This record gives sequence, C-alpha cells and structure tokens, in this order.
Amino acid sequence: MLLWHGPLGLLILPPLLALAVVGFDRWQTKRERRPPSRRPVRFWWVLALAYIGALSHPLLDWLNVYGIRLLMPFSERWFYGDTLFIIDPWLWLSLSLGIWLTIRRERRGSVNPGLPATLALLTFAAYCGAMMGAGRSVEAFARDAIIADGHGHPQRVLASPTAVNPFRWDIVFEVEDGYPGS
Repeated sequence: MLLWHGPLGLLILPPLLALAVVGFDRWQTKRERRPPSRRPVRFWWVLALAYIGALSHPLLDWLNVYGIRLLMPFSERWFYGDTLFIIDPWLWLSLSLGIWLTIRRERRGSVNPGLPATLALLTFAAYCGAMMGAGRSVEAFARDAIIADGHGHPQRVLASPTAVNPFRWDIVFEVEDGYPGS
C-alpha cells in the first residue's frame, strides 16, 4: 500500500488507470453496450486526470497529522504537513456541498452549473492555507509559553489540529530531557 504513495506508484498507476478506462470504453463499444450519449474517451485526457488524482492524493495525505512516507520503497522517512486532522469534517462538508449544488444546478439547466464546485475548491484551498498559518502561529505561541514556563528552549514543537474544532490544537514539545508534557 505504501508503495503506491511513492515515486513508483505515481509513475505507474496513472498510465495503468488510463489504459484500463480506455480499454473498458472500447470493450463496451465492441459489445454495443456503450451509451451513445457518452462522449468519446480520450487517452491523454484520462491520463492527465489520473495524474491529477495520483498527485493530489499524497498531497492531501501530507497535509494531515498522520503524514506520508512519500519516498517508499527507497526511504522510510515520514513527511508531515500537520495542517489538517486526519478526517477533517469541514473539508468533507464543503466539498460535498459543492458537488451536490453543482449536480442540482446542472439538472436545472443553470448557466454555470460548475460554480459551486469551483467555490468549494477555492474554500478548500483557503481553509488549508488558514489552517497551515494557524498551526505555525500556534507553534510559535506555544514555544514562547514553554520558555516562559521554565522548560527551557524546546528543540521541537508540534501543533496538531483536533477533530471538528479548527480552533483547538494539541501541543507536543521536546526539550533536552525528552517530552515533559503536552
């Protein structure tokens, strides 16, 4: 599983997916089961979308507190963005709402049915940016508080977002003697 998040998976999986989708489309055409209203499947477009999906997945994994071993199998090093909780309900809500509103507008024949999806993606990006900035601010504030409490200068400070409440962060810090508290 971890292999698919690394360079080998990012190179191999998108072309395999594109070939499978094009092959399925041809199989349906050959058996006369392909819906006539469906647009033709173009390999290069499917490949581009497959690469977008393959590259965005590790990026989103990097943003959460669990992190990702991006260089597997060549290195077992973990990378952490510490920006989002593992399953952030606000992101799921905003993206789901964008999809639902887009489908609804499309069925009603609106002029620009994709607007809610676009706004949901912009909201997603703004939320991620705000959470990243908040995390670094919380770490700086915690570092000052740790020093003020007499623990010395921390070697590392981690601000980890919690579930549901984007204004609550768990703090873990390391000083010379270890991890005195959180």
